[in-house]
Amino acid sequence: MPTDNINHPAHYNSHESGVECIEIVRYLPYSLGNAIKYIWRAGLKSENKLEDYKKAVWYLQDCQNCQKSDFSGFKANKFTNINLEKFIDNSVTSDYLSFLIEEIYQQSIDDVGLNLGSILNNIIFDLNNDIKELECQQPTS
Repeated sequence: MPTDNINHPAHYNSHESGVECIEIVRYLPYSLGNAIKYIWRAGLKSENKLEDYKKAVWYLQDCQNCQKSDFSGFKANKFTNINLEKFIDNSVTSDYLSFLIEEIYQQSIDDVGLNLGSILNNIIFDLNNDIKELECQQPTS
């Protein structure tokens, strides 16, 4: 597929599975979808993952703060329209991404609501560790 920076940007369309980011995030609550978007494109839109990871953490924390209302219209069964098994089985670029999407997909909405806090806490913790590591690699000015 030729590069189309408006409709299908390469940084959202280059996952090994062939699944495009929008195919997943369009079904998710806003903050969670944005967090996935920033994790997805980390290191692809620009070489620096740091800013994308920081934005992902911000949206994950926002999702935690809003999760009861944020998930009111979410339906996990909408994911059946895409091949998530293919996505999850071919996810090597980001463990955070495949873990989060797999957890959301495999649980009912009630289970997602109950377990989302601990899932997000784990991902935030790991992302913050990566952020610290990336900040240590930044040249000092």
